[in-house]
Amino acid sequence: RLRDGVIRDIERQIRKKENIRLLGEQIILTEQLEAEREKTLLAKGSQKS
Repeated sequence: RLRDGVIRDIERQIRKKENIRLLGEQIILTEQLEAEREKTLLAKGSQKS
């Protein structure tokens, strides 16, 4: 019974690490998307004037 608890704990730690890694990727992708959007808006703005 104790071993099951230990295994569950390890699985939870693995999931937590994976979630943190995915969150980090998500942050990077969001920053890239925002930078791209900014460039597009600036390009459109400079076309008008």
